Amino acid sequence: MNRQLRIRGASIGLVVGIVVGLVMTTIDYVRNPAGIFHDAAGIHWNHVFETWVSWFVPVALVAIVVSVVVLFWIARTSSGR
Repeated sequence: MNRQLRIRGASIGLVVGIVVGLVMTTIDYVRNPAGIFHDAAGIHWNHVFETWVSWFVPVALVAIVVSVVVLFWIARTSSGR
């Protein structure tokens, strides 16, 4: 498999993971269930970070695999013409 395809696929997967993690963490932060993200004492950064990681890691891993496979498939079908 081409190294450039793997790097591009990993980059796409990481960006997707970062974006999804940020969006979902922001939604949770704004909703603030049970006051775990912020209260009168301030922002609880440990909960914010844990929420972001809990979204980032699985989404990024799946997105990396899917994007590498799709890019490899596109490269194979394009070179076959």
